[in-house]
Amino acid sequence: MRTPRPRQSEWLLECLLALGVAAAYLAAAKLGLALAVHAPQVSAVWPPTGVALAAVLRRPRAGVAGVLLGAFAANATTPGEPLAVALGIAIGNTLEAVVGAALLRRAGFQLGLARVHDVLALLVAAAASPVVSATIGVASLGAGGVQPVSELPLLWRVWWLGDALGDLVVAPLLLLGGGAAARSWNRRSAAEAATLAAGLAAASAVFRSSTPAAVTEYAVFPLLIWGALRFGPAGAAAATAAIYAAAVWGTVSGLGPFAGAAEPGLVPLQLFMAAAAATGLLLAAAAAQQSAAQDSAERSERRLLVALQAASMGVWEWTIATGEVRWSEGLEPVHGLSAGGFAGTLEAFLALVHAEDRARVERAIREAVATGSPYRAEFRSVAPDGSVRWIAAHGRLQPGGRGSPARMLGVGLDVTEAKRLEEQLLRQAERLADADRRKDEFLAMLAHELRNPLAPILHATELLGPHASPELVAAAREMIRRQTEHLRRIVDDLLEVARATRGAIGLECRRTTLA
Repeated sequence: MRTPRPRQSEWLLECLLALGVAAAYLAAAKLGLALAVHAPQVSAVWPPTGVALAAVLRRPRAGVAGVLLGAFAANATTPGEPLAVALGIAIGNTLEAVVGAALLRRAGFQLGLARVHDVLALLVAAAASPVVSATIGVASLGAGGVQPVSELPLLWRVWWLGDALGDLVVAPLLLLGGGAAARSWNRRSAAEAATLAAGLAAASAVFRSSTPAAVTEYAVFPLLIWGALRFGPAGAAAATAAIYAAAVWGTVSGLGPFAGAAEPGLVPLQLFMAAAAATGLLLAAAAAQQSAAQDSAERSERRLLVALQAASMGVWEWTIATGEVRWSEGLEPVHGLSAGGFAGTLEAFLALVHAEDRARVERAIREAVATGSPYRAEFRSVAPDGSVRWIAAHGRLQPGGRGSPARMLGVGLDVTEAKRLEEQLLRQAERLADADRRKDEFLAMLAHELRNPLAPILHATELLGPHASPELVAAAREMIRRQTEHLRRIVDDLLEVARATRGAIGLECRRTTLA
């Protein structure tokens, strides 16, 4: 079966996206090449790598085409670079993005960077995929005679470092671009974000200082940590990008702690920013994971409370040493108390138990503590308004230090309705048993009544022999007639009883003498 072609609108959209990626890559590449120090084709600041990785992750087909086109255009327009070398470098840049995206997908990467696993996967991809681009790139420069072979090892290190930092700084910023918009903003969070931005602007002044020895680049770390913990991965990515931009600007201007570094191509700054980016993203992911786990626990607790309330149940915890008893929100209504009406002690609980059941409940508690067996009890609870409820309690001991029981956890369930139904069933069973007994008595009486007319009939038939006199035959027939009539009346009475049981009594209208 032939695969249908994509619709023309989809093809047009892919082309437009590819052109957009190419334009973004070209602009970022020209910015990076403008900062090249050691060679015009190699820069330690290379943001296009992050653009390429984000594009291939989000839209693979358009991303690959756009990266290839943008990388070729960026290198083809570089002075002194042959088209064959430009094509080789463009292929290396494209394969770098494809390899990085493949590594991330294989690791189960999620674009939100809200898990430590995702950040670690990004760090691995940022370290591994630039090997492809740096190797193919410097090989193309050497083969094309653009750079001497003796310079290639140094260029490879600068190339790899610039691409790796592009993955760490630029890719998260593009992948998380909607994270800040998706956040529910209010005045307080907006004010906090504005304060953080002002703090970042003030702290980034260390990179524009004319006396580098008097300042330290680590002044930005508290603000980076603030953005990561309070605003999540998006905050960490934005803070890292802001610090990176200020640091590059200051260093290129010959200011700040990295001015005049011995290594060419802003290499010391790149190492510092790699540590800063990894720190911010890892802290943000850890905070996001903890927040997600807490939200999940709170949702589970809310669902449990709703289920307990719907089932007229509640959870309790008794600390044995102090006698303190804590009830869940739904347990007070089970005992007929208002919210906050429980005093929170074992004595207060026992005071709610019906006086006739209290000793049995205390005995069950003592046995559970002494033997370590589960606590089970059904008792009546008397509410302050005098109403009585039946409660079923189940609990288990939780061991403390040295194996001794420290507390007991359990549930309380309102079984008043179940007890009412149980009593109704018992009464119904008693009524059925009484009806069965009466039925047996009736059948015994019926057998006796039927036997009475049968005996005379049997005797009368014995008298009707061949030698019986006419007077004896007449008397026997009269006896048989009377007893048969008596049997008919008994059978009619039984039929009337059966019709009355079915509710089908028939009325027979006939004339009668009033006298």
